[in-house]
Amino acid sequence: MNNWLKESLAYLKDCNKYIFAEKSLIPNQLGELKKNSELYVDNALPNELKTIYNQLYEYKGEKIETELMDKTYDSVDVVNQAYDVEKISRK
Repeated sequence: MNNWLKESLAYLKDCNKYIFAEKSLIPNQLGELKKNSELYVDNALPNELKTIYNQLYEYKGEKIETELMDKTYDSVDVVNQAYDVEKISRK
């Protein structure tokens, strides 16, 4: 589907791994492009937990998916921080 973007990101990583800190090139789970410092890898967060998070922070207009990298791009390996059940539970 978005294989061209995945291949482009892999190519850019090979050319200049720092470009992801400078430019918003990586899609989050809502399809918005972000810098790698703004994103977290989704370490198998249950959808139910994401829904609870979104309901708790709805008054702020926050959605956890804005912080989570689209899972399609996990293999590109440009995001170094991760959200797991423990981290989202603490929040």
